[in-house]
Amino acid sequence: MASPDRFYKRYTNAMSALAVTRHHIKQFQRQPRSLLICVCAVLAANAWTAPIDQSSPLEIKVQAELRSVERDGKIISYRYTPARHFAQGQELYYTVRIRNAGSLAMRDAIVIQPIPANTHYLAHSATGGGAQITFSVDGGKTFAATNELKLPTAVFAATDDSARSISRRAQPADYTHILWQLRHSLEPGAVVLARFRVVFN
Repeated sequence: MASPDRFYKRYTNAMSALAVTRHHIKQFQRQPRSLLICVCAVLAANAWTAPIDQSSPLEIKVQAELRSVERDGKIISYRYTPARHFAQGQELYYTVRIRNAGSLAMRDAIVIQPIPANTHYLAHSATGGGAQITFSVDGGKTFAATNELKLPTAVFAATDDSARSISRRAQPADYTHILWQLRHSLEPGAVVLARFRVVFN
């Protein structure tokens, strides 16, 4: 069994992604009040509030949970509990709670979530009401749809002395970040839930 505390230092390394927020705002911002927030998830027992810019009207909380199956005759139900302890190969359920804590509606808000360290993303598990979802395989520098993501496998010199590369289609285990771009305006006080699942390596 593993404890979140053991991997705390590795998760804090991902906090450096918060430093690129302004760069991403320039890259993705399309509306005057569009906003991007980069969130770093941690495996914590309680919901964790992202330490975002104090001027941001978005409030982001991340929750990691485990799911258990309960049976009562023919009735099957699922129970979710905070992920305090987990084992290799266990599936973790993440919920990203996005709330507009400001006084103005927000358009095209963008939230970026790093895939937690020591885990790999489960295909087709990212959801989010009314959001366009894309992924990154280069540490959050660029994002694209799953069928457009590629990774170089080899680089060689061509006859004209130029460098050429061979690439392959990226697999879910290659993903480093998830990006949600909300399609609808987020009114003051409104909440949107984004979700995804990973497997602990």
